[in-house]
Amino acid sequence: MSSFLGHALIGISIGSDERNSSFMKRTISLSFFAFLAISPDIDYLGIWLIGYEIEPRYTHSIGFCLLVSFLSVFIYKIIISRNLCIPVVMSIILAPLSHLALDYFVGVHESPFLWPIYSEKFCSSIGILPSAGRIDLQNIYFWRNLLIEMAILLPVAVCIKNRGIPKEIPLIVNALLFGFFCVGIVFGLNLSR
Repeated sequence: MSSFLGHALIGISIGSDERNSSFMKRTISLSFFAFLAISPDIDYLGIWLIGYEIEPRYTHSIGFCLLVSFLSVFIYKIIISRNLCIPVVMSIILAPLSHLALDYFVGVHESPFLWPIYSEKFCSSIGILPSAGRIDLQNIYFWRNLLIEMAILLPVAVCIKNRGIPKEIPLIVNALLFGFFCVGIVFGLNLSR
């Protein structure tokens, strides 16, 4: 799985097109999208709180993500804005689905993406993103993997936020982002799985 930070970053970039009038509403909205992107990992609460591990991880399925999205549309209307437009609804749907894409590109754990329609589990044969593994701030591999993940995901997040390659950012910055992305991909592909 990707790190919580990586999932949250992509969720925030998906929801960042939302134009709220106040700083507080914008903060709540971006936090909402970060939570949506992390939501498939809710099954970790069972592991952390009562030591119960759900296998297969049904929370890592398109069905679960669509259920979360459906409920979140109503929550968004109540908490953030009564006016929902199609781009916001699409962002609410994409945020939890982004989690599945990131985890797929780690290439370590199988997930039942098509559950409840199809119960077979899928896993990428090519790992691009590093696995978050166990969160331990004293573990050098945790920091190495986080650095590789951010080198890959920061440029992706910038492109998602800007809905393409940002034209208002100087060419040198875009070139640096692309360079970080390429270096991250090379390191990610060369990690042992």
